[in-house]
Amino acid sequence: MTQILGQTWNSVLDLQDDRQDLIAHLIIDEIEVEKIWDNKFDQTNNKLSQLANNVPANLIAGKS
Repeated sequence: MTQILGQTWNSVLDLQDDRQDLIAHLIIDEIEVEKIWDNKFDQTNNKLSQLANNVPANLIAGKS
């Protein structure tokens, strides 16, 4: 665990249970969104690589 995460964790422990739950849900939601974006980026990156592999050699060389 990083230092800042440890400090944050300790601060959260001082809060009332309902506030702790709220923060936990916010963190879980944020992690899920990050996973979605990572997945979308990976898919896009694969598609871009496929498109680049299909570019004719003469276009890559700057010739038409």
